[in-house]
Amino acid sequence: MADDRVVELQKFPKKERIRKLERIHAHISRLSRALARVDEDRDPRRALDLQRQLWKLETKRYGVIRDVVINAAREIIKLAREHQAAVVVDAVEEESYRELKEGGGEKKHLLDGLGQLKRRSGTAFHM
Repeated sequence: MADDRVVELQKFPKKERIRKLERIHAHISRLSRALARVDEDRDPRRALDLQRQLWKLETKRYGVIRDVVINAAREIIKLAREHQAAVVVDAVEEESYRELKEGGGEKKHLLDGLGQLKRRSGTAFHM
């Protein structure tokens, strides 16, 4: 900000990271539907293979979310230090957060990093 107006607008996270998360989410959704259709008693190997693929993708998704959160927190702290600004970290009401998470779909997975971001930005000054 300069002269009480926004000079530069930063966007967190980068669009390509969001697209990657959307692709991973779509793939997880397809695998979940396929796993629901598989009869584990008749085809246990296929069910186990799908479960492993799901676990691998979910781990990958959390890794991407973690990377986005770390970079966003780092950038927020860097900007605050540059401009000698305070960072206010507000808590999300548990009830409204739970309602958003229960909605399902992509939004649910994008919310996974919210708690991480709050923790990282709140503790960054205490290093």
